[in-house]
Amino acid sequence: MVEPTWRLTFAEGGRADARVAISRQGQRYTLSVDADRPLREVLFPVLRLPPGGELTLPLMGGARCRDLADALRRAGPLILPYPGPLTMQFWQYGDVYVATDDTAGRLRRWEFRLLPDGWVEAALVQPAGDALTYRSPYGIRIEAARPTWFAAAQRYRRWALRQPWCARGPLHQRAAAGDWPAWLAQTDLWAWNRGPGAVVAEAAQTLQQAADARVALLWYWWHRAPYDHGFPDYLPPREGEDTFRATLARCHAAGIPVTTYINGRLAGLASEAWRDPELRAAAARPAQGGRYEEVYNRFTDARMAAMCPATERWRRVLADTVTGLAALGVDGVYLDQIGIHAAPLCWADGHEHAPGDGAAGVAGYRRLLMDLRQRIGRGRVALFTESCAEVYLDLFDGFLVLDWSLDKFGYRGEWGRHLEWAPVWSAVYHDFGLLFGSYAALDADTPFDPLWRDVAPGRDLPVREDARGACWLSATMAQASGQTTWELGRAVAAGHMPMLANFRPEQARQAAAGVVRQAAAVYHRGGPALRFGRMLPPPDIGAGSGRIRADWLMKWLYTAPGTERRVRRPMPAVVDGAFAHGRHRVVVAANLAARSQLLEGPPGWRQGRLPAHAVGAWLDGQPCGGLRPTARHDAGRAVATGGRRAPAASPGHAD
Repeated sequence: MVEPTWRLTFAEGGRADARVAISRQGQRYTLSVDADRPLREVLFPVLRLPPGGELTLPLMGGARCRDLADALRRAGPLILPYPGPLTMQFWQYGDVYVATDDTAGRLRRWEFRLLPDGWVEAALVQPAGDALTYRSPYGIRIEAARPTWFAAAQRYRRWALRQPWCARGPLHQRAAAGDWPAWLAQTDLWAWNRGPGAVVAEAAQTLQQAADARVALLWYWWHRAPYDHGFPDYLPPREGEDTFRATLARCHAAGIPVTTYINGRLAGLASEAWRDPELRAAAARPAQGGRYEEVYNRFTDARMAAMCPATERWRRVLADTVTGLAALGVDGVYLDQIGIHAAPLCWADGHEHAPGDGAAGVAGYRRLLMDLRQRIGRGRVALFTESCAEVYLDLFDGFLVLDWSLDKFGYRGEWGRHLEWAPVWSAVYHDFGLLFGSYAALDADTPFDPLWRDVAPGRDLPVREDARGACWLSATMAQASGQTTWELGRAVAAGHMPMLANFRPEQARQAAAGVVRQAAAVYHRGGPALRFGRMLPPPDIGAGSGRIRADWLMKWLYTAPGTERRVRRPMPAVVDGAFAHGRHRVVVAANLAARSQLLEGPPGWRQGRLPAHAVGAWLDGQPCGGLRPTARHDAGRAVATGGRRAPAASPGHAD
């Protein structure tokens, strides 16, 4: 078994004397430090791992790196904060399982580096708050385990489901008790659209008809200020309250719930709100002074300050916005970035936390969310955030995830070439937390906020305004014919509710819209098993279908026309996932390849053929969605499993 060591860094640099003791109870380790100078960070554990192993880690919804040492050699160190990009507290390297048991969401980071002798170093870097003493506020478990990603997830699940964030129970119980919005249990597909109310309402209605699905709308750019520029100047709505309410009424008449966007952690330095010195004082402060500033909008280069959620002032801004939207009649509010970006370590003296307190960020957001639940109730207005953060599982009603679209964003640069996305989160928490989302679209044109032209008039971009008054940036390269399936298909196979972005009514007639209908139909037909069920061991029905090389068009909101590029990523030709709830079983399969696949379901289930770039499923043994039943009913011979008999879709032991 790997033995942990430690290192220390001090606030003032240089050498210092310290007494360090490692305590061990079974395979659980803790550390205590007494120093004669202020401790800035404690590195514990520091683990030395042999080369050649596969890493499974909860990066976003989950990822695997087949050869960590080789990836570190090619792409450099891998540095991942928790909470944030790391959404859970474990990872596994080969047969070594490592996990912490923190319930307060304390800020920390794992650093993976390649050592000169070719071995791998993994170090947990923990803030020490410039104190003279340090006592581990949580334990670190280092255990031997079966070397599979699903076994690692099930080991963590046994601990995770006993934690406070699961105290409200699984989703089906919350839904039955009215503790979860009823409209979420009736939604099959999300429309993610931006622009004027009439434009987004028409798009959502058209998509609902074209997909023959129950659609919910995520509405961006309803707000007064330019996007990624003037936050938190949200209210009153951009088109006025009357038009805003009319948009909601139009959507509600069609049975379409509406969720509106706000950002949960940023304030724009160009916003009207920033003129308030009390708000400026609520910005998070680094140890060296100043502010944490970030730029997302590449068209306006607007600077945004990361705020401290431990301050009453910032919580009040967010709470007033959410309750104001609830009063206007929205069905949900999406608070961007809270899940995916932890509040930065704040060293301000005048805030309601100790300087450098790593637990203050999560505690502040949890206080905000609990206050909102008191003010708007549970089961009425839904609250969402970005990415699947376990520390908020009991307070958000769902999480928007973009895992299956990250390839086209160029996520993590060179490191992205060495990561394969895997549904690790679903294997732990699928029956306790709803995941939805992707940035899948039917073409590569992207919307353009017309208010950007007012704040950055010097940018010469070829903006196209359509007959409805919406503005677009047209792509100069077309996305691959299968790209929509690569995103939607993988999402549904992982148990995520599908989402289509940037839909325009004229796209309803495109052939590519067929996979949207299939994804929504599979999610609908999957019923309680897919919506509320526990993820089962991977059925691997496509294990014999090989791999493909997918040529992704890399383009996102701030990609200027003419700067698009393609990137090739290897992927399985077929991905699948199995789920169960009560008596119901569903196995979802997505064919990512440009050729049809003959697939064998679990033993006793019908064989089916899945066309190129299609999504289908077996529901209690019967094919549905894009999966076409074949005439032969022979479960004894595996077809796309390389001659193997496909494993049954039933629960197995973890390790």
